Amino acid sequence: MKILARHNALRPVLTVICDNYTARDDLEASWGFACLIALEDKNILFDTGSDGPVLRHNMEKLEIDPESIDLLMISHQHWDHVGGVYEILSA
Repeated sequence: MKILARHNALRPVLTVICDNYTARDDLEASWGFACLIALEDKNILFDTGSDGPVLRHNMEKLEIDPESIDLLMISHQHWDHVGGVYEILSA
């Protein structure tokens, strides 16, 4: 039970930044995936999608400052998950 209590205390907020489809007209869709995992004391960018400019555009529309990212986590080395790495590292 202690493990569950610790995980529940995290209460992450997930924001999909890039995906194959978008539910908002002001966001651009691109093949791949990128998601911000916002914890109480850390922001984790999980994958970067396939297209750096799309990642940057969507982050601006979602009011996500690249400087606020504490950790970049890549699930695997496929083009549609690492395409925006340079965009993030050069921010």
